[in-house]
Amino acid sequence: MEVLQRATEEVNRLCKLLKKSKPIQVKSKEEQQIIKATALAWFNNHRPNLNIQDSPHTKEVEFGYTQLFEYTSHAVSREKYQSVLKKLKLSLISLQSESLSASSSYASDFSVKPDFSPLTSNLEMQKILDNRWSEIIKCLNCTAPLAATIMMGGLLEALFLARINKLIDKGPVYKAKAAPLDSKTKKVIPLERWMLNSYIEVGAELGWIRRPAKDIGIVLRDYRNFIHPERELSTGFTLEQEGALLFWQMFNQVSRQIIMSASR
Repeated sequence: MEVLQRATEEVNRLCKLLKKSKPIQVKSKEEQQIIKATALAWFNNHRPNLNIQDSPHTKEVEFGYTQLFEYTSHAVSREKYQSVLKKLKLSLISLQSESLSASSSYASDFSVKPDFSPLTSNLEMQKILDNRWSEIIKCLNCTAPLAATIMMGGLLEALFLARINKLIDKGPVYKAKAAPLDSKTKKVIPLERWMLNSYIEVGAELGWIRRPAKDIGIVLRDYRNFIHPERELSTGFTLEQEGALLFWQMFNQVSRQIIMSASR
């Protein structure tokens, strides 16, 4: 899993790098060298350390890296690179899910719920959070992966908001570098208008979640957008049960870190 997560992080970094430059085509030697290095890192470093059998997802990943490497020999458009990278990221996540499912130690313990009291003393809110957690489990048990993943993203947002409301002094939240600003007033927008991405970035900045958890939260954020049918159509990716079970493991980690931060 660590190897696959490192590969995913490299793909994310490459996506951000290619977005920074404006030329339509990728021609600079510096960019092409970084793209080559990313592809070679998979074949020379990551793939030999993976104890997994060839599968459709493995072939998809290797095809993606091969495409990236081959593109560097031509003046390929930035749009084409981004398209390959998006598919590659989805394939890496699917490979992580496959890896977890194949592991004999993999187990999803749906019975252990967290204690939400460190986040809020309001008993009614504790019950609502508990009910949402239970509903996610129901969705997973009846093989409704899209519904489960969307609910995970929604509950994650609620946990971040509860963590903020727990603060007597909310100054650090509004002063955080990652706090979202209104484009006109340049002031921090009201909490009720924050998106999940802003909660994740600020939560990481304030030390409520660790860096790996931040990356996990971003993945959940992206897949939560699958609530829009157009998103599924444009990516050509359909969320399946294995993927939702992987997100469930991720969601557990992030959620418990948020709750633990409120106990400190």
